[in-house]
Amino acid sequence: MVHGIIDRMVKCLIVLLINKISFQLSKLVLLFKEAQIMLSFSNYINLFKEVFGFLKNPDLKNDFKFSKKQRIINILMLIVINITLSLPFLFLTLLFLGEDVLKNHTVIVAMEKSNPIIVIMLMVLMIPFVEELTFRLFLKFKPQYFCLSVFLLVQSFGGLFLGSKENFGFIILGVPFLLGLTAFILSMSNKEEYSKFWEKNIRYILYFSIISFGIIHVSNFKETTSPILLMIPIIIFPQLLMGTILGFLRIKYGFIYSFIYHALNNFIPLTFVLLGNLLEKLYF
Repeated sequence: MVHGIIDRMVKCLIVLLINKISFQLSKLVLLFKEAQIMLSFSNYINLFKEVFGFLKNPDLKNDFKFSKKQRIINILMLIVINITLSLPFLFLTLLFLGEDVLKNHTVIVAMEKSNPIIVIMLMVLMIPFVEELTFRLFLKFKPQYFCLSVFLLVQSFGGLFLGSKENFGFIILGVPFLLGLTAFILSMSNKEEYSKFWEKNIRYILYFSIISFGIIHVSNFKETTSPILLMIPIIIFPQLLMGTILGFLRIKYGFIYSFIYHALNNFIPLTFVLLGNLLEKLYF
């Protein structure tokens, strides 16, 4: 009797163990398949073609063919594409402007003078979220999206070009609020017309989003000297490329995916800057 109970318990344990091992093996197989996807050069080429095919002929249709996991994999692959294509332009910037351009960069300066953890939190969470609201939210039309993006766009460019003027508070809050409210009232009263306008002109709306995203990043430099102004097309190319990818993700995958991409894309270079500063303090 006792031996029979023990045998049954052993058999149950063996079955549970086999099931556990099978489950873990299936997870490993899935991970291997995902690794294969990310290591396949042809997948990068296909994704690149998809993004820039969208740039040539954008539309407002959501892309439902990918699972959430596959979308995250595509985001990681797009980060690799972005870094690979941006590096030559970063090297050109350093070649023509020298290392002083880095010392003039607001993020580098902030990392040296402020608490690095706070800077990382701002650059990885707060700023990407606000920039996505500003430059990508309105790519899909809704009156509330349009209103908020108008407010933030006017505020951003008002701060960039008129920040040193008098009545700064009115410029940075009052004017954006009035224009945002006007955008909301007009679009609410003409929803169908605005929706049709978006569908018909999404190409130009997307290009506006990309170019304005690139231009606003000129403010990354504390002093916009003549050499920096002359090099603007090269300096902001990484942002134009990133704006293209983010626009694709916003329209095809959804707002949350463009935010995830933006956050990860900011996190990677920031970690290198932080490690560089740490090594400099330890060994120099």
